Amino acid sequence: MVKKVKKIYVITAMRFGYEYTVQKPFPDGRYYSFRTPFQKGMKKHFTILEQRTWGWCSTLKNAKLMVTEWASEWILDNSLTEVVIEEFKEGICCYEPKEWWYKWHGTSEKGKYKPWKKPEQYSHTIGFGMG
Repeated sequence: MVKKVKKIYVITAMRFGYEYTVQKPFPDGRYYSFRTPFQKGMKKHFTILEQRTWGWCSTLKNAKLMVTEWASEWILDNSLTEVVIEEFKEGICCYEPKEWWYKWHGTSEKGKYKPWKKPEQYSHTIGFGMG
């Protein structure tokens, strides 16, 4: 008899944007990112500016409803305009999970999360809600 594997659907909201990185490390040896350039030659890169895992559901249907109907206002209140639902199976998370992406369309009063394509820059990134 084959045992059915348990799954959870993790909901993570984020906001993508651009940051600027210095070309040379600071005296402490680190490279820092900034929202606006303050010196010549800073490199602009696309990144996740903010991120928050909102919760999880035991069914994909409930996870989609949480994003599109129930929790839309809470998520958008923090200006997190992109959402991903990731399907994780019970056990070690070392495989590529199924993902469903959403992006906010419309104003804060009249809008909703609609299906969206994962940003190409993050095509090889998984586990947004596991960090």
